[in-house]
Amino acid sequence: MSRFRGVLMSIAFMFALQTGPLLAQQVSPDRAYVDAVLDGLVKAGVLSQQQAQQIRADAVRAAEAAAAQAPEPAVAPASAAAQRQPKRKPWYETMKISGYTQARAAYFEDYPNPEASKGSSDFAVARARTVFSFQPSDLTDAYFQLDFGRGEPTVKDAWVQRALSAGREWRWRLGQQKVPFGFETPQSDNDRLPFERTNLSTTLFPGNRDTGLVLYYTRPQDAALFASGREVFGAGDFGNFAIGLFNGQGAAYRTLDTGARVYDGAETNSNKHLMVRFAKPFSLGAGGRYAEAGVSYWHGRYRSAKADREFDDRMLGLHAYLAPAPWGLQAEYFTGKTEGGDVDAWYGMGLLRAGRKGLVFARYEDYEGPRKGKGVGNIFDRQRWCLGYAYDLDPRTRLTLEYDIERVEAAGNQPAFHNDVLGVQLQATY
Repeated sequence: MSRFRGVLMSIAFMFALQTGPLLAQQVSPDRAYVDAVLDGLVKAGVLSQQQAQQIRADAVRAAEAAAAQAPEPAVAPASAAAQRQPKRKPWYETMKISGYTQARAAYFEDYPNPEASKGSSDFAVARARTVFSFQPSDLTDAYFQLDFGRGEPTVKDAWVQRALSAGREWRWRLGQQKVPFGFETPQSDNDRLPFERTNLSTTLFPGNRDTGLVLYYTRPQDAALFASGREVFGAGDFGNFAIGLFNGQGAAYRTLDTGARVYDGAETNSNKHLMVRFAKPFSLGAGGRYAEAGVSYWHGRYRSAKADREFDDRMLGLHAYLAPAPWGLQAEYFTGKTEGGDVDAWYGMGLLRAGRKGLVFARYEDYEGPRKGKGVGNIFDRQRWCLGYAYDLDPRTRLTLEYDIERVEAAGNQPAFHNDVLGVQLQATY
């Protein structure tokens, strides 16, 4: 009988051990079932009450020890959509640093220009730009550009842009930025072939920049065209349509008689300038030759530091561009009013490729009217020829040789003068 009882006790213990996890539960139907079996063995005299409690305790301890040694449960794999969703980079990893440097040597004739302070030859760093661009979020861009050329560093651009959708068709930009008027004004100095912009742009838009808010729209089918235009000396993507409000003072620096430099871009009245621009890119022929045409409008009132009074500032502009393949054309026409006088100005430039890496350019410009911010009566009748040759030493280095012939007729308070310049420029892009 004792041997039989021992066998039953062993069976009871093994039963309780296999059901240890159930015994570890405080309340459950399975726990009640196991307790009933052990209670029945106690009533049958097979187990004492003390032995049944001991079996329960041993079984629970064995179950807990087994659970502690069991491997971690497998984690269910993420959904396919979650696996395809890339983790976004931190904002500081989106930073891009770029820029370019234009080092120049020039020889020019002496001429009776009261604003001139140069000698007959000059070595200069015309521009040394460094650009920091960020993408803090999927729809937000930040852009900051410094210039270290010709003296102390100056801030050229500082703006934030927010796209209204993932496709970035609509986007608005706030801060100091290029004025998207015409073709040459917003075009990068890095992409332009001649050393400097025409008098149309530099006279009417000091610094080629202003502070304001612009809303851009680019058709999805035209975004790639604008981008390809940058590869062939285009202006870039400033939208099929752009409308904005600017302070209207420009973003230029003025040197005082003391030698100090003063920023002339701060707002000096409550009037804002309205800017509207339409542009359409084209892909011509089987080779996809880039072309662009557009119209721009600018209107507001500004305060002239020289005249110490306000003037109406109004300009209408037309532009057209045909990429060189092998020849090309670029032209603009401005008409309007600034600094108390009428403006009528235009330029045309012919382009001709000379081999795979060389390009010849010839530009003529004619500007008649006052200069913005230079005072009443400071009228110009100004013509300038520009002839040059640009050669790409490698994809990031360009050597340019240029000869300028400028003639300014006496008009208003401005005496006649001439300005002939022969220069060479080495440009590195990074």
